[in-house]
Amino acid sequence: MKHATLKIPPICNSSSILQCSECAYNTTKIYHFERHLLVHNRDLKGLLQVYQCAECPYKTHRKEHFRRHRNNVHVRSRPYQCGFCRRSYKNSETLREHEQFSHDLSVSGENRELGSIASF
Repeated sequence: MKHATLKIPPICNSSSILQCSECAYNTTKIYHFERHLLVHNRDLKGLLQVYQCAECPYKTHRKEHFRRHRNNVHVRSRPYQCGFCRRSYKNSETLREHEQFSHDLSVSGENRELGSIASF
């Protein structure tokens, strides 16, 4: 199979918005835009790996999206535990937001060592 040529518009600067001509997708990152264009490329469409969830109709071409879906929807693991109130969260970002807003922590991470990964 020959290499497919992707049509990428010229970039003026790093804040330019790249808009897909085949759907509503847009981004400012050329890497993300090039990766997105593969979804519409008919020559490569059959070559992309499809990750299908065995527990629901969800499917994706991105392995990391499939893992995130499985962990967030079907696995009840909450390994990130608040050091103040012991509430548990699925990811470190949600724990950080909880600590910031519920326990009045500064954005700089003051007292961050109190939040930890729960041991199961």
